[in-house]
Amino acid sequence: MASQLPPGTDLCAIPAGAPPEGQVPNLVNPDNLHASLIAVPAVMTAWSLIFTTARLYTNKRKLGWADYFVAIAFALSTTYTALVLAMIKYARHQWDTPACWFNATYMKILFAQGVLLGPVIFFAKSAIFLLYLQIFVTGVHHKLRIAIYAGLVLTFLAYWAGVPLEAYFAAPHAGQPWEILLMNGMPERLITWGAVQGSLSVFLDVYIFILPLPPLAKLRLSTRKRVGLLAVFATALMGVIASVIALVFRIRLRTTHDITWVQSCLFICVIVENNVAIIVSSMPAFATFMRVYVSETTFAKSLLSKLGSSKSNGSYDFPTKPSFVKTWPIGGSETWSRTDGSSHNEPPPLPLHNFQFPAQAARADFPFADTTLLTGTETNIRSSPGGALQHDAVKPGGAGIVRTVDIDQELHPASIV
Repeated sequence: MASQLPPGTDLCAIPAGAPPEGQVPNLVNPDNLHASLIAVPAVMTAWSLIFTTARLYTNKRKLGWADYFVAIAFALSTTYTALVLAMIKYARHQWDTPACWFNATYMKILFAQGVLLGPVIFFAKSAIFLLYLQIFVTGVHHKLRIAIYAGLVLTFLAYWAGVPLEAYFAAPHAGQPWEILLMNGMPERLITWGAVQGSLSVFLDVYIFILPLPPLAKLRLSTRKRVGLLAVFATALMGVIASVIALVFRIRLRTTHDITWVQSCLFICVIVENNVAIIVSSMPAFATFMRVYVSETTFAKSLLSKLGSSKSNGSYDFPTKPSFVKTWPIGGSETWSRTDGSSHNEPPPLPLHNFQFPAQAARADFPFADTTLLTGTETNIRSSPGGALQHDAVKPGGAGIVRTVDIDQELHPASIV
């Protein structure tokens, strides 16, 4: 472009691309992706830091290859993100970007990003394959282990092949300045390789997602563990979606005249893809960290205790003593007496639907807390016409808790125990 302009032209006063019909270049305050290009990398990097730190701390005494790969992936991913943020001013439409911004510095940053991208994704996704090797360690899963090694080989070929290609097409040859890359069209040839690499990335993400499903489907797991696995695979699915969207933008780079805008969208997707891979591979260790080092802390126990007590306050009303007594006066009908002194011809039902047990109630304290029916103890006493004392246990339809109690004093007619 510069060779076609008159000498002395101020490149900062003209746009780097022609706007579409109806659009007017805006070099002062144009539409941009600055907010997205800051927020998404910040959030994803923070989550990766949390998960990576928890993983390394949990496995500090038995670090393996997967742990080292995750640490390397996080370091490279953070560096890649920093390079993307260094180009944040380019996150606008090309016709809203001053032509003077495309210089040697721009090409150097692009080259550094391209060289780092392959190793970042390689270490991040290889950590997941190495995690699978740790999980399926027995010989029963021999075929699965072969599939894992095949995935590692394909991951290496898909991502490390980009390093020499970047060195040849995105860097000046000996004796040439960096500005030559703006005119010789060499970097544009990498767009085709980007589409090929993006397709392989989608294939690998789907491969990683479905690889452990057959053996996991055969496991008998508790509901809690199934929910945990669902969370892991939901996160992995987010990585698949990110790689698919990234592939769409890689393909668009081949035909678009708005390179800076599409390129910025691609950067966001790649950052999500990289960090999701790091998070997924660290999830099992993170769960162990939360269970061992967080849930057992005084603060966590205090918080759980407060939550449990707040749920039970004002809602727990369990009768711990007999609530009703039934008698048969001579010549009269049976009578129920309550401890509050009131009488009824039949026992009023207990408000079972109002019982709410404390979350921390132990079986030793409430041995019948998980039964479907709960009543107070009933004591049934009958006096015979001859004055002899008899006591029988009644069978109230199989419901409740029935206790027969020996009485050692005489019972007079119409008396109530």
